[in-house]
Amino acid sequence: MLKFYPYYFKKRTPELGRYFGIFKDEKLVAVTGERMQMDDMTEVSAVITDTDYLGKGYAKQLVAFVSGKIFDDNKTPFLHVAESNMGAKKLYDKLGFCHRGKINLWGVKR
Repeated sequence: MLKFYPYYFKKRTPELGRYFGIFKDEKLVAVTGERMQMDDMTEVSAVITDTDYLGKGYAKQLVAFVSGKIFDDNKTPFLHVAESNMGAKKLYDKLGFCHRGKINLWGVKR
């Protein structure tokens, strides 16, 4: 298992959606997947990289790949991030996510 954020992945996490990873020398070094599934949108979530492999573009590759899968399903991918997480915001900007706004997830229609 990844040596970072083990609390992101619980026993039933894979039931939330598809998850994809990048392996190097048979070691999982980066992972992302889907969480919240709605009729027209799917959340890209748990974008994490092993601290020994940061800066190699793995998160960017995975977010682009998962987003493509979501578009293939005729849905819109969306990401959530804490306002203070500047690294994630810069990554999402590089990937071309074009709208950022505060949302209350309880108000998102299914």
